[in-house]
Amino acid sequence: MDKTAAIYIGMATCGLASGARKIYDETFRLVNSQGYPAVIHSTGCVGMCHNEPLLEIQIEGRPRVTYRQVTVESVASILKAHFEDHTVFPDLVFGQSGDNSENSYEAVPEFNDTD
Repeated sequence: MDKTAAIYIGMATCGLASGARKIYDETFRLVNSQGYPAVIHSTGCVGMCHNEPLLEIQIEGRPRVTYRQVTVESVASILKAHFEDHTVFPDLVFGQSGDNSENSYEAVPEFNDTD
């Protein structure tokens, strides 16, 4: 199966202190058990420590979506929203970025529109 998506999890000190290792492990488990077409990457600090743990999803042809204060319990809902329902999980969505404005997610702010 082609991997048409990337999942990024903040794994710097702030992310790890906030539980990112558990988020990574649960994401890895679900991607493999559900057969989601994604590659998982760990990232460093992006300067939003107060929003950790962060999880970002980039599906080919769509903007990259960032979720904040992700919990182990919310990972399944986030992944299902993207890979099965082709939408976002609104409870924890923070914003979207990228040049795919024609395919942007409704009611999700662009990062250049956030304060």
